[in-house]
Amino acid sequence: MTRGPRREAGAVTAEIAVAVPALVLLLAVALAAVVSGVDRVRAVDAAHVGARVLARGEPAASAREAAEAVAPDGAEVALAVDGDLVRARVSVRLPATLRALGVPPPRPVTATARSEAAGTSP
Repeated sequence: MTRGPRREAGAVTAEIAVAVPALVLLLAVALAAVVSGVDRVRAVDAAHVGARVLARGEPAASAREAAEAVAPDGAEVALAVDGDLVRARVSVRLPATLRALGVPPPRPVTATARSEAAGTSP
């Protein structure tokens, strides 16, 4: 069994030295994208919960607490009453990895429900 020329010695090491950081970066971006997707789903759920609790006539503090319990960490919950309609709006931030890559921030999620009780205010 013969070996290749000596000038290729260490070529695999150099290739691995370049490939491993690229794979780590790719894995970090993929993981951040998954986290962002999960946060988006949790934001949708939080908006629905907040609107539903507020529409039942419960205090705004209870609706905010219920929405924040479902929302991802760092999410902002805003409640509003407009006549017989109630709205819950949840805003989430992108993971730092995606922000660093210039990915635009996600749009806030809004859920609307018809109030079952009169005189509800946020």
